[in-house]
Amino acid sequence: MKKIGVIASLPEELAVLEKGMKITGEVERAGLKFIEGTIGEKQVVATICGVGKVNGARTAQVMIDGFSPDAIIHTGVAGSLHESASHLSLVVSTELTYHDADMQWLMDCPPYTDLFPADEALRSALMQSAQAYGGANAGRMVTGDRFIRSREVKEDIYARRGGLCVDMETGATAHVAVLNGVPYCAIKCISDMADDSAGGTFEDFVAVAADKAAGSTLRAIELL
Repeated sequence: MKKIGVIASLPEELAVLEKGMKITGEVERAGLKFIEGTIGEKQVVATICGVGKVNGARTAQVMIDGFSPDAIIHTGVAGSLHESASHLSLVVSTELTYHDADMQWLMDCPPYTDLFPADEALRSALMQSAQAYGGANAGRMVTGDRFIRSREVKEDIYARRGGLCVDMETGATAHVAVLNGVPYCAIKCISDMADDSAGGTFEDFVAVAADKAAGSTLRAIELL
């Protein structure tokens, strides 16, 4: 893998990675700013997609069409769905899916699946890099167009779709990567417990959690 694409949803989620890059330029495409540079011997193109599935999907496609990355890593923060994903712990995706889509339609139409697998080489590098931050859990990530701040909603999502954590973009970026045959994996740090405390906890810890995920991403790119 010579060129790695990195997608973050929020500016806070990309800050540490930018500091670790030797930046060579910036390009604007479809209203998105892409930062180009190197990390070690790897070429890197990084951008912020914004919040929600549509923003995640369009960013992944613009990145693939405009920069032809050999792989994509999505870094950032997420809410916990399971007790093993504790506050400020890291989660690396094994597969990604949605909690707010009609799964039968996904199964009946291309790519005929409601689960989007993570690339094994990327997953391995991210798991190894996470050791510097106390390690990570590997598991399913679940995505939907809703910030989860209710225990009842959280429990419903877990009962229907399982997963270790929930966010608003990674299922869509993974979906696009699979459609294009681009290796993909996500790493998330738990910023909140996706329950009634989520709003305040997210505001308090988003920067700390984002830095942890971005630091792991930086180390993983050096390992690839």
